[in-house]
Amino acid sequence: MGTFGIFGNSLSAFIYSRKSMKSSINTYLCALAFSDITVIVTSFFLFFLESMRKRSSIASRFFALFASVTFPLGLTAQSMSVFLTIAGAFDCFILVIGTDSIKSRICTPRIAKRVSASFLLWKKKIGNV
Repeated sequence: MGTFGIFGNSLSAFIYSRKSMKSSINTYLCALAFSDITVIVTSFFLFFLESMRKRSSIASRFFALFASVTFPLGLTAQSMSVFLTIAGAFDCFILVIGTDSIKSRICTPRIAKRVSASFLLWKKKIGNV
């Protein structure tokens, strides 16, 4: 199931990152696809190695070595997915009800990139609470 998720999200990220698809909402959707890929990959790692730890000392060592990185990365990616969904919904809301001057200032790919990056910087500063 995770393989389909990686394939589908990779395809989505590829499509939404094309120049012809340049818009604020597509920027959020592309970032969401990358975030979801990160969630899937870290989940593969954590759940597979956790299930193999009892059977293999090598898997137990890998789990001990990499879990301290993949677990916080997975939590950050999960939080990022929620944040991007809310940010994209807010962007759509502004596109529907906003005036043209508000739309032209807020609903741009540049602002969408800044909002996405600001979440990562904020998350890095405060950590996983």
